[in-house]
Amino acid sequence: MIATCDQTTATGVRDRAILLLLARLGLRASDILSLRLTDIDWQQVTLSVRGKGRWETRLPLPQDASDAVLAYWIKPSRTSSVVESSSC
Repeated sequence: MIATCDQTTATGVRDRAILLLLARLGLRASDILSLRLTDIDWQQVTLSVRGKGRWETRLPLPQDASDAVLAYWIKPSRTSSVVESSSC
């Protein structure tokens, strides 16, 4: 399913990042919707996730997932920082 995302479009780049976060880290859709770029510690390569009950945890960010998130954030044709529903 991840391989079906068209990485030549902003939507495909976004969808690939979302799917990798879901698959590699086991995040819930609500976790991904609440993510901010500041939740990523690029030096430690970790992701801070806040969940139910206001708990917060730092998860290791796999290389493919971090590359996908970075590609999404720097994609020139991206018009919104809001994650929308996936089309993959």
